[in-house]
Amino acid sequence: MTGPNVVLIQSAKQMLKEMAKIGVYPKHKAFPKWEEMTGADGMTWELDVDDVPYWVVGIARMDNPINTVSTIVHEAVHVWQGYAAYIGEENASREFEAYSIQSITSVLMSQYRAPRGV
Repeated sequence: MTGPNVVLIQSAKQMLKEMAKIGVYPKHKAFPKWEEMTGADGMTWELDVDDVPYWVVGIARMDNPINTVSTIVHEAVHVWQGYAAYIGEENASREFEAYSIQSITSVLMSQYRAPRGV
């Protein structure tokens, strides 16, 4: 096992596209609803697709890069919490937890596309 399957989403249109890649379509019971993001800077959905776990991280468009990064880190912690539960990790060392969150954050940051002009 290499780590959690993580997808970063920044719009309803991208949600449709990325979910189709993993075989989740709007009528699927696990399909995340972008509208749930209303008023939130970020949100994490946990999906089970044919017994494969996915964490879908929604990030709202923000003008401040510091807020964007801190929101991505915040959501990475939620991914870690879900993944730790999935693998049965109940008492991770602080270092293991920190490296895991760092790795998840790196994956999310690599998927992030900054809005133009920021």
